[in-house]
Amino acid sequence: MPSHTRTCPRCCWLPVSGLAYVGTSFTADRYLYLATAGPAAVLAAWLVQRKWGYALAGCVALAWAGLAWMQAGVWRNSKALFQHAVEAWPRSALAWTNLGGLYQTEENWEEAIACQQAALELNPHEYTAWYNLGFCRARTGDRAGARRAYENSLEAYPSYVPALQNLGLLVREDGDLQEAAAYFERACEATRYRQEVLVWLLCETELARGLRARAQELLSLLKALHPRHAAVREGMARMEEFLGN
Repeated sequence: MPSHTRTCPRCCWLPVSGLAYVGTSFTADRYLYLATAGPAAVLAAWLVQRKWGYALAGCVALAWAGLAWMQAGVWRNSKALFQHAVEAWPRSALAWTNLGGLYQTEENWEEAIACQQAALELNPHEYTAWYNLGFCRARTGDRAGARRAYENSLEAYPSYVPALQNLGLLVREDGDLQEAAAYFERACEATRYRQEVLVWLLCETELARGLRARAQELLSLLKALHPRHAAVREGMARMEEFLGN
């Protein structure tokens, strides 16, 4: 039997052990919580049989308590956690993307853009980072930059619904109804026409293009979805009145 077939099963646990860096994610200590119960029990049994075992066990417990206290500081809030992740794993695009997303929620656009750009330098195919960058660019008034970022996000992941929706809204605001409808259509297809907001965006865009029959078809589909969004229901009522339903 070849040697690699004998050794492979012994190392196949590494990707989920939290000990080895695998892929775009960083290591996680949570995978070791249950696994350390056995070694801890063996260590405890060994210590109590030694002359200074209890004292040594107390020292080990105090050391672990100190480490736990230090680690708790990392988890005190989301910003501390994500900043620690970037400091510990600066080559992780995911860590930079998460930190940038936090800055977005704070509307700190400059820092958010810097983080997403750092993520993209590490992984140019990180579609979430491209999307977040587009969102930030749009919020800062850089519509051309936002469009390029959304397009790059879709190049990496063609059916990424948030990018399709935001790009559709962006080009519709620029007056390109046909292209906007195409993006909304792709988003609806990706969600099997089950998301009311996407269907409504497509519906009102098609009506703006003068495609009354298509708008009527989508309006009927919306009714079957029983929309919960008040804005969608209000828009449907106005459209029904306009269409004479």
